[in-house]
Amino acid sequence: MNVKTSRYYIVTIIICLTSLFVINNNVEATEEVTNTSLKVICQTEDVILSGMEWNLYRVGSNVGNNDYSLEGDFKDYSVSLKNLSTSEMLDVANTLENYAILDAIPPLDNGTTNKDGAITFADLEPGLYLLSGKSVIIDDKKYIPSAILVEVEENSEVAFQLTSYPKFTVNTISNTVIEYTVKKIWLNDDDDLENRPSDIVVELYQNGKLAQTVSLNDDNEWSYSWKSLDSDEWYVKEVEIPKNYMVIYRTDEVVYLIVNTHEDGGDFTDTNSNTSMGSNNSDSDFNTTTASVSDSSNSDETSSKVTKDSTNNDKSSNTSSNTITNNDIDKLPQTGQLWWPVPILTVSGLVLIAVGMQLKSKK
Repeated sequence: MNVKTSRYYIVTIIICLTSLFVINNNVEATEEVTNTSLKVICQTEDVILSGMEWNLYRVGSNVGNNDYSLEGDFKDYSVSLKNLSTSEMLDVANTLENYAILDAIPPLDNGTTNKDGAITFADLEPGLYLLSGKSVIIDDKKYIPSAILVEVEENSEVAFQLTSYPKFTVNTISNTVIEYTVKKIWLNDDDDLENRPSDIVVELYQNGKLAQTVSLNDDNEWSYSWKSLDSDEWYVKEVEIPKNYMVIYRTDEVVYLIVNTHEDGGDFTDTNSNTSMGSNNSDSDFNTTTASVSDSSNSDETSSKVTKDSTNNDKSSNTSSNTITNNDIDKLPQTGQLWWPVPILTVSGLVLIAVGMQLKSKK
């Protein structure tokens, strides 16, 4: 082998090693960019909801088989997270939001929407999150956002952004006096009525402050009504959840249901068949149900939308759901080609070049 050929080999080896070093560093840098951000965009067909305050809470984790476990400040609440449909996920979100507001749980993060009606929460670690927004009044309309549950899954290999368009209830405010009602619903305990309490104590909160405490029982048919301005916001809270019961809070803005489901009497997911107030879907797959924006003074509906925007790929996929996950997202360069063949093809090409140059020099 002559000196000229030896130089070609040395140069080829140096190029190969340099290429592998650069590729390895790029892959490592890409693997480090795994943080997830959540962007909330608050808009209706004709209004951009800037200045709307949102709180973000971490509420739990995925324990497998589509089940979740509450944790942190939420771990002691009697709320079931087992095998939930879309409408039940919305119920759970509203229930956890109810506790977060009334028990003054500190949020993980918070902020207000900008002039475009958007707010972004960055650097989310794997877990289950609750998004809770405060209502705003524009002209004579009150825009009330529904709470959202968001799941950021383990082992995400690419940084990406979840974008959510929340569901809103839009009420026309006239400052008139209307009637509100709270009602207790018992489920799945027909064979165990002796363990049902004779009464329950419920706290009524007006605009975030405790206004009165009432007792619900058979004598008042587990119901209580009161009157207040339509501009007021009311929340209800059962003071003590009975043993072996789970709780869900539902509302259509004037009727508040407290649903207690006996754990041993049946599946928690059966609650929709008996207590639906016409605002929830009963679809079994919460990955495909469309939430909608409803207006009490307008029958038009606008579908909500959730998108996943990868930071390494401008293409995104849409799903309409109140629970958002980051499954099935692969780490791809912008060309769409997988990373693993790149170093192999690079080294192979360089070797072929070196062999060709050696053969040429022999001639």
